[in-house]
Amino acid sequence: MPSLALHQLSSDQRYRLLGRHAVEFGMIMLDSEGIILEWSHGAERLLGWSAQEAIGQPVHMIFTPEDRATDAPVTELGTALKLGRCSDVRWHLRKDGGTVFCDGTVNTILDEDGKTVLGFCKIMREGYTAR
Repeated sequence: MPSLALHQLSSDQRYRLLGRHAVEFGMIMLDSEGIILEWSHGAERLLGWSAQEAIGQPVHMIFTPEDRATDAPVTELGTALKLGRCSDVRWHLRKDGGTVFCDGTVNTILDEDGKTVLGFCKIMREGYTAR
Protein backbone atom coordinates (compact mmCIF):
# COMPACT_ATOMS: atom_id res chain seq x y z
CA MET A 1 0.00 0.00 0.00
CA PRO A 2 1.58 3.33 -1.01
CA SER A 3 1.95 5.95 1.72
CA LEU A 4 2.50 9.67 1.67
CA ALA A 5 5.90 10.60 3.06
CA LEU A 6 5.83 12.78 6.14
CA HIS A 7 7.95 15.45 4.47
CA GLN A 8 5.16 15.96 1.93
CA LEU A 9 2.68 16.94 4.65
CA SER A 10 2.30 20.48 5.96
CA SER A 11 3.86 21.40 9.27
CA ASP A 12 0.38 21.60 10.84
CA GLN A 13 -0.47 18.10 9.59
CA ARG A 14 2.80 16.69 10.96
CA TYR A 15 2.25 18.41 14.31
CA ARG A 16 -1.25 16.90 14.62
CA LEU A 17 0.18 13.47 13.84
CA LEU A 18 2.89 13.97 16.46
CA GLY A 19 0.27 14.71 19.13
CA ARG A 20 -1.93 11.82 18.04
CA HIS A 21 0.86 9.24 18.07
CA ALA A 22 2.82 10.27 21.18
CA VAL A 23 0.50 8.10 23.28
CA GLU A 24 2.97 7.60 26.12
CA PHE A 25 2.60 11.32 26.92
CA GLY A 26 -0.59 12.90 28.23
CA MET A 27 -0.79 16.38 26.71
CA ILE A 28 -3.41 18.73 28.04
CA MET A 29 -3.94 22.35 26.97
CA LEU A 30 -5.62 24.66 29.48
CA ASP A 31 -6.97 28.17 29.21
CA SER A 32 -5.69 30.82 31.63
CA GLU A 33 -8.33 29.76 34.19
CA GLY A 34 -7.33 26.09 34.15
CA ILE A 35 -10.19 24.82 31.96
CA ILE A 36 -9.25 21.94 29.64
CA LEU A 37 -9.24 22.95 25.95
CA GLU A 38 -7.35 20.05 24.36
CA TRP A 39 -6.87 16.45 25.52
CA SER A 40 -4.49 14.12 23.67
CA HIS A 41 -4.83 10.42 22.95
CA GLY A 42 -2.04 9.92 25.48
CA ALA A 43 -4.04 11.74 28.17
CA GLU A 44 -6.98 9.47 27.42
CA ARG A 45 -4.79 6.36 27.69
CA LEU A 46 -3.13 7.55 30.90
CA LEU A 47 -6.15 8.97 32.74
CA GLY A 48 -9.15 7.21 31.20
CA TRP A 49 -11.37 10.13 30.21
CA SER A 50 -12.06 10.70 26.52
CA ALA A 51 -11.41 14.11 25.01
CA GLN A 52 -15.16 14.65 24.79
CA GLU A 53 -15.51 14.02 28.55
CA ALA A 54 -12.49 16.14 29.58
CA ILE A 55 -12.72 19.21 27.36
CA GLY A 56 -14.53 22.02 29.14
CA GLN A 57 -13.80 20.60 32.60
CA PRO A 58 -11.48 22.21 35.15
CA VAL A 59 -8.06 20.58 35.36
CA HIS A 60 -8.61 19.84 39.04
CA MET A 61 -10.64 16.80 37.89
CA ILE A 62 -7.35 14.89 37.46
CA PHE A 63 -6.00 15.81 40.89
CA THR A 64 -6.52 13.61 43.94
CA PRO A 65 -8.84 14.87 46.69
CA GLU A 66 -5.77 15.40 48.90
CA ASP A 67 -4.12 17.62 46.29
CA ARG A 68 -7.35 19.53 45.70
CA ALA A 69 -7.62 20.16 49.45
CA THR A 70 -4.19 21.83 49.41
CA ASP A 71 -4.99 23.81 46.22
CA ALA A 72 -2.26 21.97 44.29
CA PRO A 73 -3.88 22.71 40.89
CA VAL A 74 -3.93 26.45 41.64
CA THR A 75 -0.39 26.38 43.04
CA GLU A 76 0.90 24.48 40.00
CA LEU A 77 -0.55 26.99 37.53
CA GLY A 78 0.60 29.90 39.71
CA THR A 79 4.17 28.61 39.73
CA ALA A 80 4.09 28.11 35.95
CA LEU A 81 2.74 31.64 35.57
CA LYS A 82 5.51 33.08 37.73
CA LEU A 83 8.44 30.99 36.45
CA GLY A 84 7.26 29.96 33.00
CA ARG A 85 7.09 26.28 34.00
CA CYS A 86 6.40 24.04 36.95
CA SER A 87 7.55 20.47 37.52
CA ASP A 88 4.74 18.09 38.33
CA VAL A 89 5.54 14.78 40.03
CA ARG A 90 2.52 13.39 41.85
CA TRP A 91 -0.36 10.97 41.86
CA HIS A 92 -3.19 11.87 39.50
CA LEU A 93 -6.77 10.69 39.53
CA ARG A 94 -8.07 8.37 36.83
CA LYS A 95 -11.65 8.18 35.57
CA ASP A 96 -12.09 4.78 37.24
CA GLY A 97 -11.20 6.30 40.63
CA GLY A 98 -7.74 4.78 40.70
CA THR A 99 -4.54 6.78 40.65
CA VAL A 100 -1.50 6.88 38.42
CA PHE A 101 1.90 8.30 39.40
CA CYS A 102 2.96 10.88 36.81
CA ASP A 103 6.08 12.88 36.10
CA GLY A 104 5.58 15.98 34.01
CA THR A 105 5.60 19.70 33.62
CA VAL A 106 3.25 22.62 33.14
CA ASN A 107 4.41 25.37 30.80
CA THR A 108 2.90 28.80 30.33
CA ILE A 109 1.72 29.47 26.77
CA LEU A 110 2.41 33.06 25.74
CA ASP A 111 1.11 35.02 22.77
CA GLU A 112 3.55 36.02 20.03
CA ASP A 113 4.31 39.22 21.98
CA GLY A 114 6.01 37.04 24.62
CA LYS A 115 4.02 38.67 27.43
CA THR A 116 0.31 37.91 27.09
CA VAL A 117 -0.64 34.65 28.82
CA LEU A 118 -2.93 32.53 26.67
CA GLY A 119 -2.99 29.44 28.87
CA PHE A 120 -0.97 26.42 29.89
CA CYS A 121 0.27 23.11 28.52
CA LYS A 122 0.48 20.16 30.92
CA ILE A 123 2.57 17.25 29.64
CA MET A 124 2.82 14.12 31.71
CA ARG A 125 3.85 10.50 31.52
CA GLU A 126 3.54 7.58 33.84
CA GLY A 127 6.36 7.54 36.37
CA TYR A 128 7.62 4.68 38.43
CA THR A 129 7.42 4.35 42.16
CA ALA A 130 7.60 1.62 44.74
CA ARG A 131 4.20 1.52 46.35
